[in-house]
Amino acid sequence: MGACIGLALLATVGFLSALGLGLGPGCIFLSATVLLLPMLLLYHGTYRPLVLDCIRASKKSISFSYLFFYFAMAILLGLVFSHAAYERSAGIFTGLANNLGDLPLHLQVIASFDLGRNLPPEDPTYAGVRFAYPFFVDFLAAMLVRTGASVIGAIWIENMTLALSLVGLMHYWTLLLTRSRLAGLIAPVLVVFSGGLGWWLLFQDAGNSADGVFSLLGSLPRDYTIMPNSIFRWEMR
Repeated sequence: MGACIGLALLATVGFLSALGLGLGPGCIFLSATVLLLPMLLLYHGTYRPLVLDCIRASKKSISFSYLFFYFAMAILLGLVFSHAAYERSAGIFTGLANNLGDLPLHLQVIASFDLGRNLPPEDPTYAGVRFAYPFFVDFLAAMLVRTGASVIGAIWIENMTLALSLVGLMHYWTLLLTRSRLAGLIAPVLVVFSGGLGWWLLFQDAGNSADGVFSLLGSLPRDYTIMPNSIFRWEMR
């Protein structure tokens, strides 16, 4: 919950700061400072014991099965999101067909903030038209690019943070609802795999593969060109 709220607050504070300061070092520093201010509560005699008690309680609930589960989910999601957008010498590509329509728009919006100083924001597709699409996720990616990340890395960081947060929240909420540790592990898996059991077919493909399931997930069955370098050049910092 903290990761999701933190990203939303970082984008909100950063956007409001950028309206006055521009998307630069001052905006980044101010946004980070505002989000770190709650840490001052640790100096308060009432809040510090509460935080320490929560940390101790969370340590007691950690088990090997949970560590293995989240480690496996992190590897799986990392492999999937490494296909969402990646760079080669010829340009930017995706291994996911659904990204053919979405990724060019997001790259365009991120570039408009990072390179075009698009503040106050306009839709880069239609000059002079306000956004009719939620753009804070792209503004946050532009903030990460401004701090030195590559645009591909910024997208990957957001994807991984929010996806792992979703897994954790589904796990936590299912435990509260069912009081079953097994159900808590099954529910996020069903959500990540689109709510069905068709993903069992993946293990059949893995059985037919000589290198196993991780090699199958790591392979790119097809490259979809998003932005050839001949028409789109962006310094991938």
